[in-house]
Amino acid sequence: MKKYIMLFFALMIIPFSIMFTGCNKDDGIYDIKVSKNIEHGSVMCETEESLPGEVIYVYYQSDTGYKLKAIYVNGDLIIGNSFIMPAKNVQIFAVFEEEIK
Repeated sequence: MKKYIMLFFALMIIPFSIMFTGCNKDDGIYDIKVSKNIEHGSVMCETEESLPGEVIYVYYQSDTGYKLKAIYVNGDLIIGNSFIMPAKNVQIFAVFEEEIK
């Protein structure tokens, strides 16, 4: 009988305890913020939070007469318009420059 009680405990109680205490929705999710100090264009991200390792796409729209020069994530230049989410919060900044005519 003692074996059955221990087996019940192991199979039913422990998994539920782990599920309710170890799987918090906020664990490992980091914020993605776009700087409000961007001039001559706008930048948006597909999401405001992410898990580390996910591919994050950054979208931009330049004002008339301007073009995108660079996108930075936490001060680091990214190539293209996507980056891999690190295990920390990120701040996105972009620089737009005047088009030469």
